[in-house]
Amino acid sequence: MIRSGKSSSSPWLTLPPDAFHAWATLNGISLSEVAVAIPASISNSGSASQDGSEHADPASSIKGYGLVASQDIKSHDTPLLSVPRDMVLSERRVRELASGDVRLAELLKACGSYATSSRIVIMIFLLYQITIVNPNIKTKIGLQTPFIEYIKFMPLPQLTTLLSEDELLLFEGTTIVPATRVKLNKLLAEYTTLRQATKSISWLAPTWWGFESPPVPIELSVAMSGLEIDVEEEFANSDPLITLEDWILLDAMYRSRALEWPGEGEAMVPAIDMANHTVPANAEFQVMPGGDGALLAKDDTPIKSGDEILISYGDHKSTLEILFSYGFLPDYEPTAKSILLSLPPPGEDPLGPPKAFIAQKENFAPGIRIHEEQGEIKWDSEVLWLMILNEEDGLDFKVAYGPDRERELDMTWKDEVVRLGVMKDLLMQDSMAELFELRATVLVLGQIERQLERLTGGSGVDSNDGVEVSKDLCVVAEKLREMETRLLVEARDQLDTQKSKLVQSETVQSYFRSIQHPIEDTIESNDNEDGEEEDFT
Repeated sequence: MIRSGKSSSSPWLTLPPDAFHAWATLNGISLSEVAVAIPASISNSGSASQDGSEHADPASSIKGYGLVASQDIKSHDTPLLSVPRDMVLSERRVRELASGDVRLAELLKACGSYATSSRIVIMIFLLYQITIVNPNIKTKIGLQTPFIEYIKFMPLPQLTTLLSEDELLLFEGTTIVPATRVKLNKLLAEYTTLRQATKSISWLAPTWWGFESPPVPIELSVAMSGLEIDVEEEFANSDPLITLEDWILLDAMYRSRALEWPGEGEAMVPAIDMANHTVPANAEFQVMPGGDGALLAKDDTPIKSGDEILISYGDHKSTLEILFSYGFLPDYEPTAKSILLSLPPPGEDPLGPPKAFIAQKENFAPGIRIHEEQGEIKWDSEVLWLMILNEEDGLDFKVAYGPDRERELDMTWKDEVVRLGVMKDLLMQDSMAELFELRATVLVLGQIERQLERLTGGSGVDSNDGVEVSKDLCVVAEKLREMETRLLVEARDQLDTQKSKLVQSETVQSYFRSIQHPIEDTIESNDNEDGEEEDFT
């Protein structure tokens, strides 16, 4: 529905950029010192816009557009533009609108615990608004708001979740591929949940899901009695208006424009979200007294007429985060800045199941984050510090009973109940700290080597297959590959040096002497007959 509304021969979900100023003025958005235009720096270079797409016909979308100063900026206290609080599309604003729209309220109530995050609430609202203005729907659905025109000004983003399988194969070996696949699985689960939550709404189900009449709701007691329901079979004979692609597109539109709005959480803010990204930026957004949003020039940055107004989407966001959510690679970063690697397989660890349970219980990400700070490579992984420990070190687990006599699993370190979040600090204070650090370093190095092998393997697209892919996309994929490789090579070199120092420490030497195991045979994995790295755990 969304793609056809944006790009069909008779688009009904798009407005030309030159109509934006009139719409903004009508809705109280003041563009006093800026204009929506293609910045000279972009139009001259032919580079990609903030959503990663090439510039389209100016009469059809705002792809490639940004905010440009319409005059020399002399005051840094006067807003370049301002947005009324009621035009900040946040979860608060959606629920305010629902108080005056019974059908929107019913929709959000039906979604129940599913609609508890700002992102889901806003996406449901956008879908509801798009449905209202769809010319192919003859029945009146609900109340239209000014945000529908805002949706019409949005371009179709080109994020990795919207790439074809052949296009995604260009990035094979980089960390964007597993991140994209995980996200697509999550979006599929969300879409399925949305269908189940709204299939019994009498005025909506026939439109969204194509039912001639809404299915009979399943009583909770029946659902919990063990009766399994095949969701796909239930929807097999329907002709849905809302497809999985629509949900994926909505997610991309949201992620590429959402800002962390002070006092509101994640929100979409018309006009301000048209500003492109760089670090350091020459402008920043703020919430003014009364709740209105404003874009202000930074004190230390002169802005001339015609200069592009640039904000930061997050100074500390990694290359992967920028590409994943906004569709472009920053040109100010020589390396990937941060990369998330998978954990090594647990092997035959007898404590593997309780370790996995504790990691999930305390909600720690199962990965290793490699990042650079002031020229030094560091890594973080609470779960990996747990992986290197065994009972002989002092790790154990015990079953306890909560206030309601429910059984709980606790983790203990040297007979004291501890949380996973403090495990690293405890290990670094231990007399065997250097041994623990060596174990962890060896595992991290192993994962780095494996990821470098994937990166050097190249893309999964064979030029002889006749697969047509965008040249610009090939450039982005190769640049990401180079940036991730550069970071991992630096990490490997620094950790190799660190490993050598740890091996020579008296703590490690004494440990290996105590178990009568030649240290050279343990450390030098290349000397192993099978060529595999020794696992210190």
